[in-house]
Amino acid sequence: MKTEDFDEILNERESENKIPDVTDRWDFYKYRPLDEVLNAFKTWYLKNEKGAEVTVNKKIDKIHVFFRDTKLELHQVTKVKREAHKIQMKHMVDNKTRKQNYISSILTDLNVFFVQFLGREDLRTTTVKKEPSSPERLTREEFDKMVEMSEKRRDIPIEKRKLHKALLVFFWNQVPRTSEGTRNLMLKDIHKDIRQVRLRSGKRDKLPKKYQNPYLTQETIDAIDEYMPYRDSEDNSPDAPLFVQPGKNGRKVSTKFMQNMVKEYAALAGIQKMYSHIFSERAGEQFFV
Repeated sequence: MKTEDFDEILNERESENKIPDVTDRWDFYKYRPLDEVLNAFKTWYLKNEKGAEVTVNKKIDKIHVFFRDTKLELHQVTKVKREAHKIQMKHMVDNKTRKQNYISSILTDLNVFFVQFLGREDLRTTTVKKEPSSPERLTREEFDKMVEMSEKRRDIPIEKRKLHKALLVFFWNQVPRTSEGTRNLMLKDIHKDIRQVRLRSGKRDKLPKKYQNPYLTQETIDAIDEYMPYRDSEDNSPDAPLFVQPGKNGRKVSTKFMQNMVKEYAALAGIQKMYSHIFSERAGEQFFV
């Protein structure tokens, strides 16, 4: 049976864990330990921004950089001190001790923390422009070598060989984001009759229809046709995943599966340039999303 003391303690703990309204947050948190504030920020971000835990942890690491560089307490932060830190970081870029894109991401994440979470619009600081990335795409010769490796393997079942080849061909030809070509891709998304594939993601869905439904190449169609007799799933409904992991009861292929598979075949093919844009033909188009 609950006692009055227990109820009081419970209410007090629930009150401590509740994040105040944004208009009251600065006054509530400004004198509290930074770790406590960042824990509240993490809870708020995961709930309101619907971000992954790994994403918010990276943001927290960058917020720690600010307080480590400046040696400030939270209540001591002002617009002038934020601007001074920005200048300090730009000097680090000039001295080549930090990269410009890293600095840009720190400034952006600090705005999320100070402005969106703590409600201090006056602490907003303009970020620095990111440097454009110019990824080097695999050559056709390198891609063909990876496909050749998938066909020659005898250390894995044929179901896996056919799956690996189909994935390599699909990503080479259709250039999807990783999630678009793995967990988000369904049987109903392949339209061989009109030579289109429906790609799905939050970013893709904001683009014009022609980018949501790019041209489906004959090479992709041939690879999928070769794979389908070995697709290890009894679920052939339109909403079933196209690419499934053999021996996993129809479990869809994950982004991690694809990342590891690409690294494996790059190693087998003797390809050294393993980085996030390896299958991309457009600057800034990330393969590992």
